[in-house]
Amino acid sequence: MQKLNSGQCPACNEKTKEFFDTKTNTKFKYEVITSRLLKDHGCSGIKEIEYVCKSCGLKEVHSIN
Repeated sequence: MQKLNSGQCPACNEKTKEFFDTKTNTKFKYEVITSRLLKDHGCSGIKEIEYVCKSCGLKEVHSIN
């Protein structure tokens, strides 16, 4: 889960990519891992988060406090 939180896929090892446009001096980030909240269990404080890799299609669901 540490790799997922840092933006790296544990299956295909793709990482977040950064691009720099020299004409506009702008840095762009392409996030490989997206995350979304599936369930929030309220008082217990447990949340279920789904991680999806845009590169290989990996889907994982983790519970966090």
